[in-house]
Amino acid sequence: MSDRKYKPRTSKKRKFCGNQHTRKILGTIRSVVVPTPKPKKQEITVPDISNVQVKNLDAEYLEGTKVFLSWNIASNITPSAIEGFRIMLSIFNRRSKTEDSVEETTAVRDDKGRYSTTLILKRASKYEIKVKPYNKQSEGQASEPAYIYVSGKKHGITGHISVLAASLSTDAAVVSYEILGDKNESFVNFFYLKKNETVWTQVSKDSIAFRGENSVVLTGLQPGTIYYVFAKGWLQMHYRTSFTSMELPASDTTILNRGLDEELSLKKGKNEKGDDFVDWSDWKIQDVEGYKVTVTYNGKNGSSRRTEVKYLPKPETKLVFGSNTDTVDSVKVEPFDVYGLKGVAKVECVRCDSTSFTDPPLPPSKAERAPAHGPPIVERAEHSLK
Repeated sequence: MSDRKYKPRTSKKRKFCGNQHTRKILGTIRSVVVPTPKPKKQEITVPDISNVQVKNLDAEYLEGTKVFLSWNIASNITPSAIEGFRIMLSIFNRRSKTEDSVEETTAVRDDKGRYSTTLILKRASKYEIKVKPYNKQSEGQASEPAYIYVSGKKHGITGHISVLAASLSTDAAVVSYEILGDKNESFVNFFYLKKNETVWTQVSKDSIAFRGENSVVLTGLQPGTIYYVFAKGWLQMHYRTSFTSMELPASDTTILNRGLDEELSLKKGKNEKGDDFVDWSDWKIQDVEGYKVTVTYNGKNGSSRRTEVKYLPKPETKLVFGSNTDTVDSVKVEPFDVYGLKGVAKVECVRCDSTSFTDPPLPPSKAERAPAHGPPIVERAEHSLK
């Protein structure tokens, strides 16, 4: 063996790199971390809304295939009680209705408490729409249905008729029609029906006193009666119809004339043949269909006074009275459009003589005007016949 003595290895003491502050931090690591307790969950009571019903449901077409829905709920229900709404949609076909499809929405509530949302639907479809509220506990009652047709595209108006009727007197009315779109009518027939009756009467030639471009004047109607008017026209390949109604006045005291802002006047005179005439060709009135002319005659040799009513088309703006015609006490002209009479002008004593009711009266004799006692009155005013 070697003479060397075994010397046990002695470990060298390591130096700690750090200061006293670091040693304190390390000491805290050994401390025990105590977990904080979790908060207890609060139980939220969800109200029962099974008796809540949506009211005043309204569907309005916006554009394209968009439809705007709005509705109300009962005022005693807080908005927080409702989680959302289910919208039930059904499409009508020609013979059936599809099953409901359901969409859920939260909707928007305005300041007045009305909810609304916008739907995007299918083109060319007729919809039945219902809405009901829901939350996690229950479902409310469905609203009354709202119906709407969604075209989905812009349609040109083709092949339809619009009809109007307006009274001109107690027994006459103007009936007019308009073709909507680019179709030309082959013919249009008119029918009328009295209220509480069941049989339509077709307008015949005898009852037409005037025929304009798109209008007729019907006479021989019953005063104080409500009439329904029906127009039926053949537009190239299809029949099209339209309805309207009107009520005739019961007496002549009813004012039918709407009047005009401008004052109308008539001109009277004699032509080169010595015939009397009344003229209104200088009138500038928009959309006139024709003229209602009322002429009051007084027969020669003391025959009875009479009144005649004529309906003249728009181009006719002059009346001529032959020399052998009875005296013409007055002429009244009332223009009319599709809505009735508008404006009036009247001229007196177109052709007058001693039998005319409209002649200015002759002054009474002095004996008739003298008082029972006293001097006679001297006539100073002059009288002239125009």
